[in-house]
Amino acid sequence: MRRDTGLFLILGYKLLRGTLALGAAAVLLGFGWSGRAAVLHAWADGLRHHFTSHWSSALAESFAGAVTRRNLVLAATALTLDGIVVLVEGWALWRGKRWGEWLVALSTAALVPFEAVEIWHHPRFGPVALLLGNLAVVLYLLQRVVRARAVNT
Repeated sequence: MRRDTGLFLILGYKLLRGTLALGAAAVLLGFGWSGRAAVLHAWADGLRHHFTSHWSSALAESFAGAVTRRNLVLAATALTLDGIVVLVEGWALWRGKRWGEWLVALSTAALVPFEAVEIWHHPRFGPVALLLGNLAVVLYLLQRVVRARAVNT
């Protein structure tokens, strides 16, 4: 199956996101295992005093309250699993696996209801852009699969 610009953009995003997720997981595990969770807690607490907007202050406050060794390990585990899945998706797209397009389309489509609920409760530009981007990816990949199936029959 030929790779076009849209597929390369999706592939690039998947590879970047997977790599960043695994890198973030490594950093969190490093802080958690070394017993330096207090360093992250102090950093988050310091952020609270340097931001003036309400959302960034609330984010820093939430982060400061959640930084424990257990939570760092849980977050690192979630990031590791996410990174692995995303990199498998990227690998499957790179190798031209038909199931890879289905995997990316289905895993992306699975997020749409959660994004829609988020927009319903807190309408903001970021979540709307994310929802539209994810819908575009799903529709694009499904269109590719349908087109390829029509050519093969």
